[in-house]
Amino acid sequence: MNGCQVVKANSKEKLYKTLSSFIPDLILLDVMLKGIDDRELCIEMRATIKTKHMPIILASASAESLKDYEECEANDVIAKPFNINEIIEKINGLL
Repeated sequence: MNGCQVVKANSKEKLYKTLSSFIPDLILLDVMLKGIDDRELCIEMRATIKTKHMPIILASASAESLKDYEECEANDVIAKPFNINEIIEKINGLL
């Protein structure tokens, strides 16, 4: 965990429920979480006060789904498969 507290949400509903009681410093979104396109979720989250300026990293095995990530207001992307050190480096860079 590299000194981080990690909270997992495996659906949009669980994510919003978690955000009602826990405000993370950063969100790592899998682009295809339970059949929803998290690029759209990222845009939706940017409209809320709690997550408006929170760093968001999109993760996916599909290079196509990571292209143009700035359009959905994500801060960075990470391609799967990934190395844990790569994730830590990106997180530390954003925080």
